[in-house]
Amino acid sequence: GSRRLTLFLPRERPGVMAMIALGYPLFSVWPQQIFSRTFFFHRYRPLFGGGRVLIAVNAAAFAWMHLAFWNPIAWVLTLIGGVLFAWTHARAGHNAAWLEHAIYGVVTFGVGLGGFLFLGNR
Repeated sequence: GSRRLTLFLPRERPGVMAMIALGYPLFSVWPQQIFSRTFFFHRYRPLFGGGRVLIAVNAAAFAWMHLAFWNPIAWVLTLIGGVLFAWTHARAGHNAAWLEHAIYGVVTFGVGLGGFLFLGNR
């Protein structure tokens, strides 16, 4: 059950958790931030302005990109994350949003929810 997955990677596979902690921010989060936030904000700020509408549309687009995982938990997590990351990007820029996304992502994998964002429909 779900209790078995709680902290599974740090407890049972610390090497895999370490690889995720190092690789996920560089090879997944960085490209996502470039495409999902930096490019998006540059391209669509003239259309949506720089406020709440841009953040909401960006968060919806970020969640939309995760539809391929075909599970509602991934959609909810990425919608919430999308709002947080877009808001941080709007306030503090790319590097702050990248760091926030990396930290939340690694924690998500560590606590046992990473399967919803990586394996998708199992």
